[in-house]
Amino acid sequence: MRILTVQIQPERAPVDVPSVLRAFERVAEQKSLVIDREFTSGDDSGRYLNFSFFTRDHAGLWAYITKNVYSDPALGEALAASSIAVCNGVDDSGGHTVLHHFDSAS
Repeated sequence: MRILTVQIQPERAPVDVPSVLRAFERVAEQKSLVIDREFTSGDDSGRYLNFSFFTRDHAGLWAYITKNVYSDPALGEALAASSIAVCNGVDDSGGHTVLHHFDSAS
């Protein structure tokens, strides 16, 4: 099993947090892709929201998130500018793969 996490840092771009929450709730409803989910938030030198999804199909889940959340006309631009997406457990090393980073140079 893998964990795909999208972290939103709302201070980086004007993100409509309630709309983002609804969008990720819809992702969580995709039972063919999501085994379980965990949504957390906090403040570590700036506010953050973590949307974590436990999956056996990280590629399919990332494709769904890209198509239905990052490509959303109302959310996509601000989300791209304020988020980091990673997938843990992609290989046997226990490391992670960066799927998206607000700083494209990272």
